[in-house]
Amino acid sequence: MVKGEKPVEIKILVANRVNQEKLIAEHGIAFWIKHNKNYYIFDTGQKNALFHNAAELNIPLQSAAGVILSHPHFDHTGALNQLLAINKKMAVFGHQKIEDKLLNNSSSQEIINFNPITEPTEIAPGLWLTGRLPDKYLDKVKEHKYYEEAKFENSLFMETSKGLIVLTGCSHGGIVSILKYISEISEQNIYGLAGGFHLIDKNQSELAVIALELNKMNLKKIYPLHCTGFQGQKYLLDNCRADVEIVAAGEEIFN
Repeated sequence: MVKGEKPVEIKILVANRVNQEKLIAEHGIAFWIKHNKNYYIFDTGQKNALFHNAAELNIPLQSAAGVILSHPHFDHTGALNQLLAINKKMAVFGHQKIEDKLLNNSSSQEIINFNPITEPTEIAPGLWLTGRLPDKYLDKVKEHKYYEEAKFENSLFMETSKGLIVLTGCSHGGIVSILKYISEISEQNIYGLAGGFHLIDKNQSELAVIALELNKMNLKKIYPLHCTGFQGQKYLLDNCRADVEIVAAGEEIFN
């Protein structure tokens, strides 16, 4: 991978919190990404917020080159059917488990352009998905109730002139493990991080270890959302050296 200037704009379309009067909140997450000249959607939220907020923000969802699904949970894939209804040819990226699960749902739209991602894959110049975490990382969450989800989760990372920007869905494999793996395969520094970190079930001792590891990585910007939880957000805000911001639907990040 080669560092370079890759124009990136990222806006939060779905989040658990909202500050703008006409937007709605929803338990879930979705990002609108402009990468070079193309647009991508990362996760979809549950259903209603994606389309309502996109309309209020004048975002043309139908023009997206693709939708990237981190993992099969409903709060990350729930609006996919509606997206495919407005653009049946839209590329869909995610683990094969996502298509298998959706095909078992009789109400699902047919996915014409599904791209299974199980290993590190560059889906556009400078735009990468991690694929499945290696066992050396997954073994650390083997006893966790979300271990199965961890095996099928993709995270996204983008090359920019400042370093990598990482977006996560729920980080069921562990946010520290995900970042270490991205650093390992990219051989680049990580500039910023946004998404769900699944810290909602962590105690103070576990949060302290995670904050310490994030500080070692010298991140510059962190936007904790969704399943990070209020306690996790507050702990990162108080203990990380990076610029930690608590953001909401409708806000642009990394600008």
